Amino acid sequence: MGRFQQSPNTEHWQCLKRIVRYLRSTGQMVLEFTRNKNAPRVVGYADSDWAADAVDRKSISGFIFKVFGCTVSWSSKKQTTVATSSSEAEYVALSSASAEAIWLNGLLDDIHITSEAPTVIFEDNRGCIGLAKNLETKRSKHIIL
Repeated sequence: MGRFQQSPNTEHWQCLKRIVRYLRSTGQMVLEFTRNKNAPRVVGYADSDWAADAVDRKSISGFIFKVFGCTVSWSSKKQTTVATSSSEAEYVALSSASAEAIWLNGLLDDIHITSEAPTVIFEDNRGCIGLAKNLETKRSKHIIL
């Protein structure tokens, strides 16, 4: 809804009322954080949609991170550039998720919660996974992060 503050219309007003009704009806619900010692220290999930915005054809990046099984960090943002493929859109999302993983691991190290295990970030696009494993391809030199 924040995107439409400049010039809202009746459709946005209907959406806002729906959000307020949802928040009012779920006010008694809470998030409970209990540490699962068997869960990995940090695990992430990254995804994007490809050119879903019909106006400017930009993609939306999203990620979520769990620490010991509890969700602690998430984001959903419009990408700053127009991706020319779904793999490129996913790669940009994976890049922002990787930056968040580095920050989260630094935070955990600062509070003396250390682990030798690598952080796993799940990604569902084969092209993006291949690109992340082997960045030295001629088709990827145009990607701006």
